[in-house]
Amino acid sequence: MYLKYCEKKDLDYLKSKYENEIKNLILRNDDSIYKNFIIYDFILNSKGGRDKILDCGSGPSPLAWLLCDYFKEGYMIDLSVKNGFNKQNLNHNIGDFFSYIETHEDNSIDYALDGCSLTHFEYNETGNIGLIKSANALYRKIKKDGYVVIASDVISHLEESNHGQEEFLKVKDMIEIYESEGFKLIGEFDYESINNDFIIDLDYHGKSRFNLTYCNLIFKKN
Repeated sequence: MYLKYCEKKDLDYLKSKYENEIKNLILRNDDSIYKNFIIYDFILNSKGGRDKILDCGSGPSPLAWLLCDYFKEGYMIDLSVKNGFNKQNLNHNIGDFFSYIETHEDNSIDYALDGCSLTHFEYNETGNIGLIKSANALYRKIKKDGYVVIASDVISHLEESNHGQEEFLKVKDMIEIYESEGFKLIGEFDYESINNDFIIDLDYHGKSRFNLTYCNLIFKKN
């Protein structure tokens, strides 16, 4: 279920396993369920540290709130959305991610969560600058043997181009960015899992039109 494109069977599994937790979602569509609970499922079933988590673009999501039951501290940052989920060990922050991440000590975060936020931060015709900056910052802040767990919209590897934009990337481009900063993908990505179960027809600001799909990526700091 990890390191692959999302298939209907993956979403059906998450819906069945986390039926009660899903009730906390503000938006209970397939997009939200997959992006929140593929991350949730991996973290609950992995053996990383249990001190600190950081949701890198929380929006209205309950993900960090749910995970705080398993961690000493939880942190969430969003540029503008005030999150309504509260716990004593959950810290809310509104502001710029790149400034905020520097308030954390180096080698202090066990898990960073990205439900398709980092890819939207900063980009131009030269590339996805924001994702490069995020990978660099996270590598410094995450502990040895810590993780970045991602559920993101991506362009299929079968597409011939990025359609004249750098906001949405292909899986191989995201892997290259994170691994160039020192992270390692925890296994081989299953490119053969590409399917038509979840196709997002995107009109990109009237400039181009292309399809997106969902995927999961998990990077570890060794």
